[in-house]
Amino acid sequence: MRKLVKSVLIVFLLIPWGKVWAQVTKLSVGYVGINSDNVIAFIAKESGIFAKNGLDVQLIYFGGGTTATMSLMAGETPITQTAGPGVVNAVLGGADAVMIAGGVTTLEGMKTILEPLKNDPKAKAAKPEDFVDMRFNKELDESGYIDRLYKRK
Repeated sequence: MRKLVKSVLIVFLLIPWGKVWAQVTKLSVGYVGINSDNVIAFIAKESGIFAKNGLDVQLIYFGGGTTATMSLMAGETPITQTAGPGVVNAVLGGADAVMIAGGVTTLEGMKTILEPLKNDPKAKAAKPEDFVDMRFNKELDESGYIDRLYKRK
């Protein structure tokens, strides 16, 4: 579920909203765990990406997936970064929840994905930059976040 919410946030951040909103929209975003899986929301907030897109985001910490899912279902946090079991259990209990993305990267999972590509000529000719969307990095750089992060200015 953590991957789900991160994916939703990334998609939301990459949509070219421009100056669509005339006023700031308040949004509560839940997260479970203080770790690298949840860093994207903090980066977007601290670098000003949310604000630039008309969002006043309050990040709310939850001690577990069940609590985060309960908050999501109650409408208190319309977006939550959490693991899948809490959402799956809520749906099995009759809740109307949708998990947009999720997943855990494992060696077996990577082998399953990469195995069919080993004889694909397009895959053999691909370069690392073919797989990276640099728009988010560019946004971070232009906002000055990277310079502040590394104390370059």
